[in-house]
Amino acid sequence: MITMLTSVNNIDEEYAFETVSKYIKPDMTVLCVPFASDLQWQLNGDYTQYIEQHYRPFIKFGIKEENFDVVQLERSKFFILDLEDKIEKADIILLSGGFMEN
Repeated sequence: MITMLTSVNNIDEEYAFETVSKYIKPDMTVLCVPFASDLQWQLNGDYTQYIEQHYRPFIKFGIKEENFDVVQLERSKFFILDLEDKIEKADIILLSGGFMEN
């Protein structure tokens, strides 16, 4: 397992891309776990803008959008089981934080 910690969503920038591309491959899956996001996105279950902002850096590595998923808040008893399953299957786990203002 490889662990990378970045302070911003910039792994596709020229200065980081060469180093990071040794570890991120096109067939990998990415799971984004949002710790904070727009309350309206959460309440409406619409993470479209959130996905666009966080998926963008992975395009340069050849990761397809269908291989990118976001943990969405759900009020069901199956949420934790679903989350555990998604974490186990993900190649990359992106822990995002902060409120993503436009």
